[in-house]
Amino acid sequence: MPTKMVTGRFPPTNSVKEGVNATMRLITSEEMEGVTGSYFYMQREDRALAQAYDPVARKTLREETDRLLDLEG
Repeated sequence: MPTKMVTGRFPPTNSVKEGVNATMRLITSEEMEGVTGSYFYMQREDRALAQAYDPVARKTLREETDRLLDLEG
């Protein structure tokens, strides 16, 4: 979806309408009720990039985020 967050960095892979439809399904669909902790690409459950599951990468990201937000102290 071509949002400000991705515009200019990555080419959009779908339209705003497709992104809104996928988001609305996740928000309002009864079949999604109780689903938590899952990653979705458009309207299907998927896997994130491998780095998202790497405990060392996750720890590093958390520490760097805390440092940048000055939450360590």
